[in-house]
Amino acid sequence: MSKKFHFFSNKVVLTALLLAALCLVVWLYFFIREGEKKHRMDAMRAIPANAAFVVRVNDLNRLTRKASSQNELAQLVHSDAAAVGRIGRRLLYVVDTMAEKSAVVGDLTRQPVWISAHVFNKDLSFLYALNLPDNLYLNSVKQVVPLLESDGYSVVEQPYDDEKILTFRREKTEEFHAATVRRVLVVSASRVLVEMAIRQAKSPASLADDPAFVQAAQTAGAHEDANLYINHRQLPRLLEIYLNGAYAKPLNFLKQLGSFTVLDAALHSDALLLNGFLFSEDFQSSYFSILSHQSSKKLTSFDILPRTTDGALCMGITNAKQLALDYSKLREHQQFGNAQRKEKLAQLRKKTGIDAATFFADLHPSELTLARVPIANLEMKSTWFLVLKSSNADAARAAIKAGIAYAANAEGKPADSYVTTEKMSNREPLIVYRNPAPGLIAALQGSLVAQCEDTYLTFIGDYIIYSSSLAAAKEFALLAMLKKTLSQTGILDDYTATESNMFIYVNPSKSDAVALSLLKPALQSSLSKSPMLAAFQCMGLQLRAMNDKVYCNVFLKTASKVEEKQRLQGLVSDFEVKLDAPLQMAPWVVKNHNTKQKEILAQDIQNAIYLFDNRGVLLWKKPIDEPVMGHVQQVDYLKNNKLQLLFNTKTKLYIVDRLGNSVEGFPINLSSPASAPVAVFDYDRSRDYRYFVPCKDGKIRPYERLGKPLTGFTPALSFGSITQPVQHVRIRSKDYIVVADNRSAYLLNRRGEELAHLRASAVPAYNSSIAPETDPEGNVVRMVTTTAAGELAYIYFDGNVERVPLKPKPGERHFFSCFGKAASATYAVADEKELRVYEPSLKLKFVHTFDNPLQAAPERFTPLPNLNLYGVYMENEQKVYLLDENGNMQRGFPRSAVAPLLVDNLHNSPNAYNVLTCDENGFLTCFSVDYR
Repeated sequence: MSKKFHFFSNKVVLTALLLAALCLVVWLYFFIREGEKKHRMDAMRAIPANAAFVVRVNDLNRLTRKASSQNELAQLVHSDAAAVGRIGRRLLYVVDTMAEKSAVVGDLTRQPVWISAHVFNKDLSFLYALNLPDNLYLNSVKQVVPLLESDGYSVVEQPYDDEKILTFRREKTEEFHAATVRRVLVVSASRVLVEMAIRQAKSPASLADDPAFVQAAQTAGAHEDANLYINHRQLPRLLEIYLNGAYAKPLNFLKQLGSFTVLDAALHSDALLLNGFLFSEDFQSSYFSILSHQSSKKLTSFDILPRTTDGALCMGITNAKQLALDYSKLREHQQFGNAQRKEKLAQLRKKTGIDAATFFADLHPSELTLARVPIANLEMKSTWFLVLKSSNADAARAAIKAGIAYAANAEGKPADSYVTTEKMSNREPLIVYRNPAPGLIAALQGSLVAQCEDTYLTFIGDYIIYSSSLAAAKEFALLAMLKKTLSQTGILDDYTATESNMFIYVNPSKSDAVALSLLKPALQSSLSKSPMLAAFQCMGLQLRAMNDKVYCNVFLKTASKVEEKQRLQGLVSDFEVKLDAPLQMAPWVVKNHNTKQKEILAQDIQNAIYLFDNRGVLLWKKPIDEPVMGHVQQVDYLKNNKLQLLFNTKTKLYIVDRLGNSVEGFPINLSSPASAPVAVFDYDRSRDYRYFVPCKDGKIRPYERLGKPLTGFTPALSFGSITQPVQHVRIRSKDYIVVADNRSAYLLNRRGEELAHLRASAVPAYNSSIAPETDPEGNVVRMVTTTAAGELAYIYFDGNVERVPLKPKPGERHFFSCFGKAASATYAVADEKELRVYEPSLKLKFVHTFDNPLQAAPERFTPLPNLNLYGVYMENEQKVYLLDENGNMQRGFPRSAVAPLLVDNLHNSPNAYNVLTCDENGFLTCFSVDYR
């Protein structure tokens, strides 16, 4: 990628401004060589007329101070490319050195500096121009000249049009050219551009004489950091360099925006603000003339756009008929695609009998928005939506139904064939209509809204949502139910005007896929590696028609402090939902048998159970009497490939369907309180389930699939206190039911008879789990637990017991967990303030010491292949910790929480996973962690 491209593609305005500092050194050389004054003129008159845009820096010294390393925008610019960073540091060094050696440099750096962009042979070049002040004298600047040589430059002088052009080269890799003409210094990497500037300076006419430019210049603020002048006649040529061919032709509409736009630029610590006006020699023939008959208003469509929206264009409408008429007149005046437009409207009328302008007015539109909402499993072209806000939703529905009736009659089909009802979990069904007149709005409003394939439409309140497919319509509706919209995020609150005719919003950190798709392939890979896109949270553009000009308000914001902190920590909020009360325990992940997607089940401290989808949409809430014990499991209760939720509380055994309803015969009241979570066995994988519930009376109560007490399981043994779930293990077609109480462990068959009596004591410690351990082929070979004596106990199925000394201190209060199988297995032992993780060979993987004693067993998560994470909840601190398999604390942890965390891959992403935590106010937050 060329150096020129670095300047433009990364929008390194700061570095471009600093290049003007080099002009100061160049001029000193000219001053010594020439030693004469020429007729003074404004440096703007040396700018060639084919400039695509021009920047006037009003006080380079002040801007340089503001763009210090303390400025967040400056840090982003300097970190974006190593080469740009080097240039910036070198130029700052030159300016600082000059300031030390010359007392008059301050006057020079306060001169306005003009920077213009020009297209030559499909490449971009910059020109720097500034006036030379009268108060610089030879004896005060001689000592600065050696800086040129010490910085490694060689100088070649050549005459041109009675002037002198000097070419500066260094190491055959860097070259720029400079000249003075009428006391104006011009510098560029392009010699052709310097030659053009010399000729332009001697020409009687310049951009400064253009009527639209004169109008624009009169509104420019002299005390702002900079002024940006955009030449709409030349801007399409510039953008054609970088945009792929599919988007190059539509750029001609930029010429229709007007002649010149002038924007005053102000640099803040976290934002770049641009405010000014668009001017046109013939405003009535420009694109924004269609807004002149519309009153500006507060635009509210952002109240329905999901916060995941990465780009939107919203236009206010106060007179729909006039808008259609003005657009038609504009197309006739400019003859831009007008023939195709008329043909499209004629085809629609012939097919549907619909007069486009009348139909559009009958929808009573008050706002029209084109939005891009990324949705998993949908191609980019299917994620564009047209959102039309109606001021009379009932009349709009009637117009749509009338259009459908006419179109259906013309096709000889029933009107019902245009209507589809989509199920929305336990919510009201979503009614989606096939659009009777697809392409109508695009034909009326032009290419700006043609991106959306408006094949279907649906109503959400006062809004009509046009989409490309039934799936897209349903997904948008589900996202809208979250009530987490762009307006609620607050990112549009700062720097925005209250009223406007048009509002364009872009989130560069989320719209990189769209932005990159606009570029030529050669540039996509280069920009995809740039941190600039991800660093900016919001770009906004507001437009308001005012007589013969348009007011423009532009802002570019970096990430907010909260989001920036999360980004640096590796955590980005995916969604947040409010529970009625804080969590009781860690949430569970369950599977939706219809969509095959993961869902989230949670219980609050008031014992209410909630089911959310993987985007945070509440599907249902169910109150129950007690806390759930252990993990929630899923069963195919009716053997019809539909999954239900199985769990128990202290006094009841539940099976709940996916709508939150208890299945017939459940819940079952337990005759003795449960002492451990229920275990479910499917011996032959026939879905003839067996449910085993350990109870406080020392008995295990088994139930068959439909909830009737199971006969045939009648242990002769008298059990003590059972605090761990019963387990089922199959070894070579033989079934073992493993039970552990406070006296021993037991190996039973399906009838409850003891298969092998343990030859040595193997009493698990109170907080120790007992788990099967496998060989590398996945065959179960033994059970493993820890004892109160601090030993590791291996229990073999022939009754042998092997005890191995381990680190835990003797006592009942240590925690033991065995995670994984075969080669990936680990033992986690926690006591007092230490967490130790061992390999099966008992090689210590890591030790982590906490500030306070542990109160709960650690949990291992494997959200991605070969990624093992350990979560610990410290109730005494109300914090959760997350460590990797080497004991390293993950970024963003520890963090506050009132219940254990959950780590999972909710969207089956190949390189990202999710972390769910709950705070004291009952907000359940899902974070997304990019693990690339």
